[in-house]
Amino acid sequence: MDKKGFSIIELLVIFIIIFILAGISCKVVYSVVQRAKVVSAKAQISQLALLMEKVKEDTGYYCVHDTYLLRGKDDAPSGQKKGWNGPYIENRSEMPDDPWGHKYVYEIPPTEFVGKQHIKKGQGSPDWEPVPPYPFYYEGEVDTAILHIENGGATSVSVELNGVEVVHEYQFKKYTEIIDTVVTLNNPGYNYLRVKVKSGGDKEIISISISGYIPTDKYFIFKSYGKDGVEGGKGFNKDIIWKSDTYPHFQ
Repeated sequence: MDKKGFSIIELLVIFIIIFILAGISCKVVYSVVQRAKVVSAKAQISQLALLMEKVKEDTGYYCVHDTYLLRGKDDAPSGQKKGWNGPYIENRSEMPDDPWGHKYVYEIPPTEFVGKQHIKKGQGSPDWEPVPPYPFYYEGEVDTAILHIENGGATSVSVELNGVEVVHEYQFKKYTEIIDTVVTLNNPGYNYLRVKVKSGGDKEIISISISGYIPTDKYFIFKSYGKDGVEGGKGFNKDIIWKSDTYPHFQ
């Protein structure tokens, strides 16, 4: 009986089939692993969200930062000292990264310290005018805030906070509609906001407000940016987002 070996072509076909099967197997394994990481991320976010809800149950507010979950009773965040029953997470090693090794993103909406005030140019030579409430008291966990200006046609306006000019007249142009700038507040303490409107008639010209981050009872968001750690994306790079005031919570 003759023994025949494989021809070169037959061997090539076998190798090609093996490579194809190996490639398919790798893709299947990769997909399974990534899907498992998505499930794990959602489980971790859900657990963090439950802890943050416990904070609100105890104090009436959500934290400014998720790392405050590590704080004990003697180190309660400003505005949440009454009812604080921390630490809600015992040590930093229990504060998880997402399954891809990235930090979870925690967000709350800003709170207005100074509600929208409508400013117009007065008669005669412009001078510094106080913006009500004047002064306003602030005590929070962070010193920075956002000064927000909506321009209705002014071309020359200056804004001063605590004696420092934080918005200059050259920042205004005819078609400038919105100016947002980061400012530093006296914390804790009183803050003095003044404005000088140098252009425009006697109609409303600008509105001005100051907002920042203090404990809130509105909502919070936890996020993982997925495999690539970058906001947006598709597939396994897609953001995983939990918003506390919507249902279902995962967006």
